[in-house]
Amino acid sequence: ETKLIGLEEHGIKLIEKAVEIFDDRTVAVLSSFGKDSLVVQELVNQVQYRPSIIFNNTSFNVSPKS
Repeated sequence: ETKLIGLEEHGIKLIEKAVEIFDDRTVAVLSSFGKDSLVVQELVNQVQYRPSIIFNNTSFNVSPKS
């Protein structure tokens, strides 16, 4: 549990630094709404309330089932 908290804190610090560097821009999260994207969304939500979410259809290159 302690390692996970450390990883979460590190992720939040990275996002805070990016928001600070690009303070004149709108924060957006590219998301497929998979497990990894949802974790990133949650971390960004902790730094900035309600960032823009852009859907990324990751199954676009997957062949349709016959």
